[in-house]
Amino acid sequence: MDLDALHHGNFSELGEAVTDWEEMTRKLATLKEDAQKNLKGKADKANWAGVNAKVSREFIDKTALEFTAAHTQAESITNILKDTRGELIAYRSQLVEAIAQGERKNLTVVDTGHGTFTVMGNTRPDWNSDPSGRTGATGQKQDGTPVVST
Repeated sequence: MDLDALHHGNFSELGEAVTDWEEMTRKLATLKEDAQKNLKGKADKANWAGVNAKVSREFIDKTALEFTAAHTQAESITNILKDTRGELIAYRSQLVEAIAQGERKNLTVVDTGHGTFTVMGNTRPDWNSDPSGRTGATGQKQDGTPVVST
């Protein structure tokens, strides 16, 4: 993932997808229960005989299992989407904090595309007058301690 995509990403559509899948999962849970109790339950209690009874029961059993499988898959997709969204938001928070820490140390992070980025040291005009001759961001002091010791 590109730095800018994570840093400035809008995850609201992913949140909407989570909400949609949660709703679908609830509906499939209702259908699953209905298929188990009403469809399969009534078929199991029915007094059917002959070839038609066997074929019908097998079809109803298979159909009830399909609703169970559909519900299980919907739950899995919902959980994957929720986890992914949560992780992306957490990673973005960490990234924002890391960039802010870098900025406090006069560093700039630039997205160079294709999942790569560059960190550059910024210089301030007053650093040119540093008596040590160190004018780069890494040669200056941060909070009273040298960033890079020589």
